[in-house]
Amino acid sequence: MSDPAELCHAILTGDAPKAEQLTKAALAAHVHPAELLSRYLIPAIDEVGRRYDRHDYSMTRLMTGARAMFASLELITPRAELYEAILSGDHQRAREVTKAALAASVAPAELVSVYVTPAMEEVGRRFECNELYVPELLIAQRAMKAAVALLGTAGDRAGRVVIGTVQGDLHDIGKNLVAAMLQGCGFEVIDLQVDVPPEKFVAAAQEKEGTIVAMSALLTTTMTMMKRVIDALEEAGIREKTKVIIGGAPITQQYCNQIGADGYSDNANGAVALARKLAGART
Repeated sequence: MSDPAELCHAILTGDAPKAEQLTKAALAAHVHPAELLSRYLIPAIDEVGRRYDRHDYSMTRLMTGARAMFASLELITPRAELYEAILSGDHQRAREVTKAALAASVAPAELVSVYVTPAMEEVGRRFECNELYVPELLIAQRAMKAAVALLGTAGDRAGRVVIGTVQGDLHDIGKNLVAAMLQGCGFEVIDLQVDVPPEKFVAAAQEKEGTIVAMSALLTTTMTMMKRVIDALEEAGIREKTKVIIGGAPITQQYCNQIGADGYSDNANGAVALARKLAGART
């Protein structure tokens, strides 16, 4: 929001269209719904009430102020519940709120950009700061997927990522966390699951130019497969147009440099930031 005081002013003057416009802009800029309520809506409507009590406002002015406040409030709730449902891992509530928002003709892209993506970013931040742990991250992932499953393509994607655990490795917890974070943050994610041979990564990457290939390995005996995948991308003639990111317990930045990958992260949040950077570098 260019000037937060504008929302208060819109409510004080009873300008419902302006209040709605400013609220939409604030939500699109990822201003948290709770902040809009506590810093702008509640103080503004409290001031309208005080002015009415002092006889500075007539009943008509009181009602127009309330109308402007409700115009803003209707944009914040119940859709803001989707953000909280994902953070708390309440998949049933996430599904219910998403269904209600879609029934009210809320654009799927708006739900993703204003609620789902910020919620998953906050989940990732808390996980990185050790405020959340793997079980809570998985629960939030389930809630996010319950919402995203109802949203279809949800407008423009941040990018396309093909992800999998390399051939010979059946570990998938870390890979699943990264896939969930990427999906929640607006990427189209093609999850090849585990024990993925090089040719399967190549085939998936060939389906769309500009795909990012994300590989995971938990074993030192399987991490060498990452180089074989990169070699296979080169042999297929698509390496220049395909960014490669890697991760997993034995993986280091030194190994990333050694095999010629484009990036490495040791956590899900970092993997999302890396994917965003690489996707942006191509546009």
